[in-house]
Amino acid sequence: PSSDHGSSGSAVFDFYWGVELYPRVFGIDIKMLCHSRLGMTLWGLLAVSFAHAQYEKYGVSSWGMLVNSIAQVIFVGRHHYWNTGYLQTTDIVHDNEGYYLVYGCLVFMPFTFTLSTITLLQSQENLLGVTPTALSFLGALFWIGVSYSADRQKERARLTKGRSLVWGKPATIVWARYKNTDGEEKKSLLLASGWWGIARHFHYVADTGMVLCWTLPVGFSLTTCVGYFYPIFLFLLFLDRAARDDLRCRRKYGKDWEVYCSLVPAKMIPFVW
Repeated sequence: PSSDHGSSGSAVFDFYWGVELYPRVFGIDIKMLCHSRLGMTLWGLLAVSFAHAQYEKYGVSSWGMLVNSIAQVIFVGRHHYWNTGYLQTTDIVHDNEGYYLVYGCLVFMPFTFTLSTITLLQSQENLLGVTPTALSFLGALFWIGVSYSADRQKERARLTKGRSLVWGKPATIVWARYKNTDGEEKKSLLLASGWWGIARHFHYVADTGMVLCWTLPVGFSLTTCVGYFYPIFLFLLFLDRAARDDLRCRRKYGKDWEVYCSLVPAKMIPFVW
């Protein structure tokens, strides 16, 4: 085992939650293999496969299907192009690799996150209309761009130790001090400007926004409402993550976290929460 491991004492819980943070087998990073190489790739392949299945079934791919599948492929492509951004997420940094994450990434993620694509497969009609569908595609591209921009802002700030420009101005940062398990004092850089000055987890809003936009082509009816599972699930997941992260950081950073919160009051949704 690596240094990042630990047992709860319960074999059932350890199997479900995992005991290793970064497990490796024959030098292969299992977390990156399951999450990125297999899970994300399968997600993109399924989106393309469902679009092709609609073409085979009806002889045409609807505008809604094209918008939905292309936006998902762009998002998956962005992930593979810029893996370093994903390495900072909760799944990678804090959660052990157990059944919970393996099943989630290899089964739950690709097969439920494409429910909107499966919904569109059932019809050749443009369920939302051509103009609204086109606008939803632009919206998805906008929010994908915001998500990427936010991650890049944080990465640049950390690489330059806060000596970077954010929207043309010097980055506003907070050095948050904490002690590791060995009692050594460390510090983390917290960015409080740019997208990170709007809310402490504004990137969650961007991720929810892009998913909602590429889901909108399923339209609004009882027969297609299942297509909205992913954006609803993601929004609730992010609410939970933002709350858990706030509690974890409050315990970890103490007064420095209070300073950061005074600069960025909103957890996730500006002026609301």
